Amino acid sequence: RLNGYIDQHRIELIYPTHDTIANFLASQQAKIHAKIVTSCAETNLIARFKKETYLHFKSYDFCPVVYDPDSMALPFPVFLKPNDGQGGKGTFCAQNREELAFYLKQSPDLLVTEFLPGEELSVDCFTDFTGALRFVGPRTRERVQMGISFRSTAREATEEIMRIAEAINHAVKLDGAWFFQVKLDRQGRYKLLEFAPRQSSTMGLYRHAGINFALLSFFNAKKMPVEILKNEGFLQLDRCLHNRFKS
Repeated sequence: RLNGYIDQHRIELIYPTHDTIANFLASQQAKIHAKIVTSCAETNLIARFKKETYLHFKSYDFCPVVYDPDSMALPFPVFLKPNDGQGGKGTFCAQNREELAFYLKQSPDLLVTEFLPGEELSVDCFTDFTGALRFVGPRTRERVQMGISFRSTAREATEEIMRIAEAINHAVKLDGAWFFQVKLDRQGRYKLLEFAPRQSSTMGLYRHAGINFALLSFFNAKKMPVEILKNEGFLQLDRCLHNRFKS
């Protein structure tokens, strides 16, 4: 049915904007009559599942600690998250062993990771078809609903953020727009929460600095070399769900 729709409307490119959809379509690319605008199936698989992500990056200092829930030396509080999830859904903070046991009884597959108390950032990136990392744009997550940033301010990329972005770009095969999220640990160092080889909804912030991720990904899918021209200056995005009524 999908291929019939693609053929009927002469669709050349499909942009998946949800992690599960991106993972599925990437794995089925050979059967689909249009190009899926994401990275390869292996990268999507690593990104989709937190166990795979943390296993892949465990040798890096920005990877959070994943604990054995039966360990008697857990440094409470600890943070629990589902292996297959996004947007903070199904996550818990356990303050003691009783709370940990309670949450694990409900969801035995939850990962037990270190608690990260500091600021959280999303970092929007673009890697061209040659594998070169061409843009790194951090932004704040000041007001979050449904796992989505509804207020976000552009930040300069620090040396630490650049180092993490370059390490991720080197460790997995990325192609086009992607992003990652980090949070400060107790020592004030950024740790990786997740990465995703797709566009995020709040990448629209950088559109107003001249970084059009959707268009860049189009050129990239066509193997057209691009140059990045970023307009400097303060930039903040704020949005809301707005209701209108007629009665």
